[in-house]
Amino acid sequence: MILKELLHELRGTEPLKSEDETINITHLEMDSRLVEQGTLFFCINGYTVDGHDFAQQAIDKGAVAIVAERPLSVSVPVILVSDTKRVMARLASRFYGEPTKQVNLIGVTGTNGKTSVTHILDQLFRDAEQTTGLIGTMYTKIADEMIETRNTTPESLVLQQRFRAMVDKKVDTALMEVSSHALHLGRVRGCDFNIAVFTNLTPDHIDYHETMDNYLYAKSLLFSQLGNTYEGKVAVINSDDPASDRLIQMTTADVVTYGIKKAADFKATNVKVTAAGTAFTLDAFGESIQIELKLIGLFNVYNALAAVTAGYMSGLTLSQMKQSLEKVKGVAGRFEAVDVGQDFTVIVDYATRLIALKMFFKQCKTLLRTKFMSLLVVVVTVIQQNDR
Repeated sequence: MILKELLHELRGTEPLKSEDETINITHLEMDSRLVEQGTLFFCINGYTVDGHDFAQQAIDKGAVAIVAERPLSVSVPVILVSDTKRVMARLASRFYGEPTKQVNLIGVTGTNGKTSVTHILDQLFRDAEQTTGLIGTMYTKIADEMIETRNTTPESLVLQQRFRAMVDKKVDTALMEVSSHALHLGRVRGCDFNIAVFTNLTPDHIDYHETMDNYLYAKSLLFSQLGNTYEGKVAVINSDDPASDRLIQMTTADVVTYGIKKAADFKATNVKVTAAGTAFTLDAFGESIQIELKLIGLFNVYNALAAVTAGYMSGLTLSQMKQSLEKVKGVAGRFEAVDVGQDFTVIVDYATRLIALKMFFKQCKTLLRTKFMSLLVVVVTVIQQNDR
């Protein structure tokens, strides 16, 4: 793409010199080690290193232009901006052909449940014969290709590259875990979400956000960016969570709610949790169906409700989703039941913080009250992971 064309809608920068307008950009990069000939290099001021210090190294490897926050004495054009991360997100979307406008993009945010909800949704859409993509804590999936991931939500440049690959692989629906860190750091700028899903809010990342108000504000950014004009955007909100009212106020999109305790558009009633799974009645828009999940626990009812609501708003029917839901076996390490023929129950769970452990034991306590359990063996994996 010609540099002038790439920068066409970028405001607040000095005009290019005439001889620089026709520079051909063939690659975008923020890591100087990955620069190749024809690269537009973004100088990102990170936690430990400053990309401005590597501008010359990038030029030596083939960078033909630089986006920076301060003047640099280099031999290639420097586009000065106030925030390179913000500009990188915008230019990456333009360079890769605005790929998120070409898929049904569903973002899921919340303290707990992001991984489970995106994986349930993946099952729902695949069973509906759609090609799916998934970006999350465990991996990135582009159609049938699996890619290792470092952060829950990658940097904007990587995200746009992934979405471009999804478009090239004919992906219909893309599912993404959206962490509060990523929202605060602007990684999802340039992403055109059709549906944003909120699961819940608990004090799990106060070490980063410092206060619950800051944490909630970061989450709310996903809903506030759904757009100020009606474009069919939908906010899917857990009505039982105290943060729901604030998030509803933050969005101009259509709001559809789900829950168990309070009034909701998609509501679960008659919930029964056993060692074998969880059953409930789903009531939505005049329809009522019985769901028999293989998943254990009340929190999985919330996860299923979140997924069904997003699926329904994407055009899936309750009847076809019922069949898919009842096949879902869950996500590895997320309150996962292990059955190898033993006469007791084994549960494996993944926890990153003390509050997650407390929730885990609360679920175990509920199960111990059921007559189906002769013995509960708890296997807990505790890992300090940056949900970023």
